[in-house]
Amino acid sequence: MHPDFFRGKRLLVVAPHADDEVLGCGGTVAKAVEQGAEVGLMIVSVGDLVRVGEGNEKRLGSERVVEVENVRAFLGAAHAEVVKTDEESHLRLDAIPRRDLTAILERDARLSLRNFKPHLVFLPAPSYNQDHEAVCRAGLTACRPHDPKALPVPPGVLLYEYPPNSWCLPQERFAPSFYVDITAHLDKKIAAYKLYESQARAGLHQNSPDNVRDLALLRGKEVGVVAAEAFQALRFVL
Repeated sequence: MHPDFFRGKRLLVVAPHADDEVLGCGGTVAKAVEQGAEVGLMIVSVGDLVRVGEGNEKRLGSERVVEVENVRAFLGAAHAEVVKTDEESHLRLDAIPRRDLTAILERDARLSLRNFKPHLVFLPAPSYNQDHEAVCRAGLTACRPHDPKALPVPPGVLLYEYPPNSWCLPQERFAPSFYVDITAHLDKKIAAYKLYESQARAGLHQNSPDNVRDLALLRGKEVGVVAAEAFQALRFVL
């Protein structure tokens, strides 16, 4: 990859929930910002959170919105948008008609394809999580090929992983085909994730900072670098 690959580009990371954008793309965002890219983080839903297994501690959605802004500033992304904060939508994005969810990504949100016109779009890989599945499918529809005079068509569309993707049916296992070397940005990715105090877990939890680091080191070894983030390319037009 050219050392200034991201320079002059607009990147849109679409995350079902606050923290997914860091888990899947935090190092890539930091690297792209360093190269001069304009990055937008679209968080589809943020709400109150009950931390199961930790005394059922409740963290408020308003706290988590503040965390999104803290993470945006820390990574240097130009924009962040939290689309939905109502409790009816949170963790129930699969109950929203796909047409309506697609419309958010396609044209209604401030960072929609129509408004932001990204060169690269990062979507969550489908998983057992119903919200990830719903956002992935809506994003696939929003990024479909069509007349670019009617709606911008991003030349690059990639799926990102996060540690819980490992729990899936065999035929749905994540198959990376595009890697970003984040060796110089791994520590910043981990530090950004820790800013999500309402989310970050310890010990054997799949999303513990140690596990996030281990996954990056594993992906790096797959391609001969120290640390990497892996993606599945759906479209890449040069």
